[in-house]
Amino acid sequence: MSIKNVSIKEEKLRAFHLRNLALGNIYGPLTGKASVDKPWLKYSSEEEIEESIVESAIGMKHSIAEGMSNSATKYAHLNSSRYIKSDMTYEKSKEMGDMVAKALVASGVKKGDIVTVCLPCVPEFGYFFYAINKVGAISNWIDFRTGEAELVECLNNVNSKLAVTFDGVCEKVNNSIKKHNDTSESKIEQVIKVSPQDSLPLPIATIMNINDKLHKNNSPIKEIEIPYKEFLKKGKDVLDFDPVKFDADDTAVIVYTGGTTGTPKGVELTNKNFNAVVQGYKNSKIDFNKGDSFLHFLPPWTAYGMVIYYLLYQTGVKCIFIPKLDPATYDKLILRERPTHTTGIPKNLDILLGSKNIKDNTDLSFFKTAAVGADTMNINTEMKVNTFLEKHGSCAKVIKGYGATEGNGTIATTSNKINKIGSVGIPFIGNNIGIFDMDNNQELTYGQKGEICYCGDSVMKKYYNNDAETKKVLKMHDDGKVWMHSGDIGYIDNDGFLYVVGRIKRMFVRSGFKLFSSEIENAIGSHYAVKNVAAVGVDDSIEGSVPVVSIVLKDEYNKDGLRNQILEEINDICKYKLFEYYMPLNYRIVDNIPYTKNGKVDFMTLKKESQEYLKPNTEKNKINVK
Repeated sequence: MSIKNVSIKEEKLRAFHLRNLALGNIYGPLTGKASVDKPWLKYSSEEEIEESIVESAIGMKHSIAEGMSNSATKYAHLNSSRYIKSDMTYEKSKEMGDMVAKALVASGVKKGDIVTVCLPCVPEFGYFFYAINKVGAISNWIDFRTGEAELVECLNNVNSKLAVTFDGVCEKVNNSIKKHNDTSESKIEQVIKVSPQDSLPLPIATIMNINDKLHKNNSPIKEIEIPYKEFLKKGKDVLDFDPVKFDADDTAVIVYTGGTTGTPKGVELTNKNFNAVVQGYKNSKIDFNKGDSFLHFLPPWTAYGMVIYYLLYQTGVKCIFIPKLDPATYDKLILRERPTHTTGIPKNLDILLGSKNIKDNTDLSFFKTAAVGADTMNINTEMKVNTFLEKHGSCAKVIKGYGATEGNGTIATTSNKINKIGSVGIPFIGNNIGIFDMDNNQELTYGQKGEICYCGDSVMKKYYNNDAETKKVLKMHDDGKVWMHSGDIGYIDNDGFLYVVGRIKRMFVRSGFKLFSSEIENAIGSHYAVKNVAAVGVDDSIEGSVPVVSIVLKDEYNKDGLRNQILEEINDICKYKLFEYYMPLNYRIVDNIPYTKNGKVDFMTLKKESQEYLKPNTEKNKINVK
């Protein structure tokens, strides 16, 4: 039965009924299927549910630029950002964004054009994010950390006449632009070069400018480059204008998937996608208040990094721009900036746990939000961080979320008040989540593991110029709605909390049993001596695949006389906590776990290393506990 074409009133009444069922205020039959019962509605008030439904139906029509412009008026004299000890008000940041918009118009950029941007987390990222949208164009964000071949492919993927780059990473990007222009019919005609000093206070900027003049410009594209400040001058004669009107469902941004399973795909995100995530966060019980601060080092070429910036701007929270995070100094950065909120990857919080700069009496009460994303967090580390924060005066709990580029960064989240250890939270009111059988697309019941699928206002429009891949993941279900098939395995409990078990591509089969690495990692991670752990399935001629575990021990336990004893204890834990078919074939003690450039565990490298480890000629290096 399709429930697609219902009125706002009918949708509200149905949501209120489901909320009362979940709260036990009324009695009635439940289906046992999360996407139908929506047990998570019990955590929201009727007012929040109504606001979300109305916003979804008749709101969210404004563009990103209109939303930011309204915030700039509302919070005009508050500080919108900080960059290397230099603060900027909302009023000033809008003025800078408007200058960029005028310069774009003077450069010939118009509605529907695609502007390619390659910037780190600096204030200019925010100006171009706003300005490109204001003129009705589409911003195409690329990751300068990728190889030249991939950069060229991203440039070839779209028709951009104008690009924005950063001086600190220009060599590789410039080479890629040259190769694109040499081989493509559509040429990039102008490259705006942003420098690190462009948003710095004058004394520091002056020193950096002097240093710059000592270096010759050997750029292969110098004939089409223009410094950022020269670019701004182009718009001096352009009159101010209101944001160009275009539909909420028009593409506003293109960002790229991580590319771990092949060629990165361009994900088209709309104005409505961005407004939906902001609305979701506002009703999520995460306590964002005007005047708060957020330590922002998330890459702007990711959907999550971009939508979080938009969220901060919409809620009056000051964005502390960190262009490049040095993990080794993360603890010092936290103590220096004292942010109200931050988010990162699990290993960032590992750094806090092991910090020598945070003493027993160090006050961390300024923390209201300590969030993690991008990768699965071990439940044992989560509990340790919660205890650590409480010990240092913070009321924060580790906030986990679930999302993807295709879902504009966040689909579900926990909060300090709505949280369960190991869970990634409940969906935003405007989203829906279900667990579906991978073989027949039938929805499973609570506690059953299957593919995580979601639908709602934050789901992408499509993959850019790639209908074949779009059809693989966006599928019409029996309810008449289009669902995003995530490729993730998980389950939902009776309270509506989502748990992620792993990627379908990471699931492996041992003697007919489906295995998920997280089950092994959570068991082994509970041992007091384990600092980090990752399990992979490696090929086996008899059993199909077998689990091999890589373990990083804490320094005080990584000693010759202790390793075998610890491995025996770990093996006993596995025997106690795991099914027999989950028992690891072998354990490797390693110095570190490999990570991708996005801060996720590099399972492809780990599998190769584990496969090599099992070869007969490495037998002498093997530690195998039976």
